[in-house]
Amino acid sequence: MALSRRKRPHPRSFLGQGLPGARGRLPGRLVVIEGPDGSGRTTYASRLAVDLEARGHAVVTTGLKRSELVANPVPYSKAEAHYEKGESTIELVITDSGFQPLVLEPITMFIAPGYDERSGGTHRKAVTVAGSPGSETWTPGSRRGEVTVLVTKRFIVAGTGLDVGNLDGVRAAVRAVNFGRLAALK
Repeated sequence: MALSRRKRPHPRSFLGQGLPGARGRLPGRLVVIEGPDGSGRTTYASRLAVDLEARGHAVVTTGLKRSELVANPVPYSKAEAHYEKGESTIELVITDSGFQPLVLEPITMFIAPGYDERSGGTHRKAVTVAGSPGSETWTPGSRRGEVTVLVTKRFIVAGTGLDVGNLDGVRAAVRAVNFGRLAALK
């Protein structure tokens, strides 16, 4: 007895209803931004949307609503500051992790001594800032940079520069934080 093969649809074929009023092929991209709670997914997505729209691309953002039971499984607190000069912006975020591994884990690989990675035009490396472990990320093509420092294995000080010429301003914003006063907090 011969087995019959069912003809499968082409992998790019669409089997559902199309968008109302849309005809033909709709070119576009799906961008997925993943990360743990508090890692900046929403902030990054909104800034990416603004950048893409400024370049003339239509943008639709969506998200998944979590149950209130799991929306904030790990308690932590955060302070934010936003600086602008011309087209450049620097965002400074200080997060008190409360020593929670789920908050600290996303940065631990990048602040490990000797970490150095170049990929897709981005350079990320481990650094030491005022005696604390940290990392720097620079993407010259998008003029985006980040400096992240872990203070006393508890506080994450993160500076993000958008449309900046280099990391100097981001470094200065992070270094302006009094790490000693953070370390003294109980």
